[in-house]
Amino acid sequence: MDNQGNQSIQAPHGTAALYCLFGDTTWLECSYASIYPCVEKIYFFVSSSPWYGESRPSEIDLKALAALTDPDRKVEIVPGDWKSETEQRNFTLAYAQHHGFKYGLIIDADEVYDSKQLSSAILMAHQHRDVAVWHVAWFTYWRSPEYRIDPIEPYQPPILIHLGYAGFVETRNAVGSKHELIPPTTCMCHHLSYALTDETLKLKHIMQPGHSQSAYPGWYESKWRAWVNDKTIRDLHPVNPPWFGRAVWQPEELRPLQLRKL
Repeated sequence: MDNQGNQSIQAPHGTAALYCLFGDTTWLECSYASIYPCVEKIYFFVSSSPWYGESRPSEIDLKALAALTDPDRKVEIVPGDWKSETEQRNFTLAYAQHHGFKYGLIIDADEVYDSKQLSSAILMAHQHRDVAVWHVAWFTYWRSPEYRIDPIEPYQPPILIHLGYAGFVETRNAVGSKHELIPPTTCMCHHLSYALTDETLKLKHIMQPGHSQSAYPGWYESKWRAWVNDKTIRDLHPVNPPWFGRAVWQPEELRPLQLRKL
């Protein structure tokens, strides 16, 4: 784990990071390093059941999680068997609140931050306790950290929950008394859900048929594979094509430290 440049960041008291884990962890170490100095506690909620598709073994290596560099003893691994995303995410909120935390950082294994930006966002949340749910805009990366979707996709996920004042109702959609967007000039999330190899992509839920988020027929060959040789291809999203207008180069200076010079 590389925390170079983050030594001056101090975690606001009372915030816990809430990871939900089951499948691919390609970017977990980068994600973990980027949020480590920003939170007081890091929970890994490791499910034995997938959210989508047929039952299959978890891909999570518990020994690898336990071996992550943790100088401040922030990490706790919580195993469980959750049948849906909503169920698991709501459990994480209740668990963190039960252990005395005021805010939950909703974080997936493929989400990376600039640590100083995230620390500023968390501080903003603590200064505005009337806001129950803070959302963020994100850069979505395409095939590698060198390309991102343009314009940025319209979805703005909740990332900071004032515990006890909000909850999840469907997948990652949260309800609460008041919602606000973290200004993009303060903090952006770097989402690497499509920065994957062909083999890893095939394991994603979008490649599993039979649910609302399945890729449309032919997408893998006509968009995903074809783009490698023709970077002018547009409408790249596997379910709602216009959401991913095109993929453009992402300058290194706009990427978090963990996504540079990979």
